[in-house]
Amino acid sequence: MRSNDQRGRSYSPRGQTPVAPHSGRQRSRVNYIASVSNSGIVRYMLYTHSFDGLLYLRFLKRLVRTSQRKLFVIVDRHPVHNRRLVQDWLAAHRDQIEVFCLPAYSPELNPAEYLNHDVKQQVHDKPPTMSVAQLKKRTDSVLRRLQKLPARVSRYFQHPKIAYTA
Repeated sequence: MRSNDQRGRSYSPRGQTPVAPHSGRQRSRVNYIASVSNSGIVRYMLYTHSFDGLLYLRFLKRLVRTSQRKLFVIVDRHPVHNRRLVQDWLAAHRDQIEVFCLPAYSPELNPAEYLNHDVKQQVHDKPPTMSVAQLKKRTDSVLRRLQKLPARVSRYFQHPKIAYTA
């Protein structure tokens, strides 16, 4: 999530380029990693630094700890997913979690991309944020709200491209 993400429409007199208002401050960024299930369960973790193997492992450990049965996780082909550290951990926990990779350059097959679209739409429906803290709070609020709406999240899986996961 970026504070300077431009959404929506604008207008201006004919021949003049429309200018969208912004905070005038340095752009802020909040990242998140999320998992969605076809039953509508959303798990996420916010962070402000770069995505690396240790962060990914921390997220996977949280998923495994909160699950009662073996997890089948579908991931894109981000380089972090193939790091030795991650692969070694997955091999050691094969009875608890199994990971499947999507084909390269296929975001339309990734259910989490539908969540991302929903989150970005809701976060940027409001006026631009002025700080990292405000952006983080707004993103967290939207994700928590979606956690309480499993019927909405499970509708992501009705898209024909995602039907393979149902």
